[in-house]
Amino acid sequence: MNPVRSFAPDLVRGDMSTTWVYIAGPIIGATIAVGFELILKGNATAAGDAAALAALPERSTWIGSRLSIPNGLGFPFASSSH
Repeated sequence: MNPVRSFAPDLVRGDMSTTWVYIAGPIIGATIAVGFELILKGNATAAGDAAALAALPERSTWIGSRLSIPNGLGFPFASSSH
């Protein structure tokens, strides 16, 4: 759903009576999704935070004038050794 495709015609028509659906819908949907995640997973723990940080790939670094992309991000041409 692209809200702009509904907002622009409403704006041109001058009738904004249905625009609230395109603003409230995603906000309500995101709130419900977060609620389900909290119900299913529970609150975050220190052990979970540490595990999530350890699982992050190393950050990209500049080598000369080339950007080195760490391997494992789904780029078949990337290599971690230069």
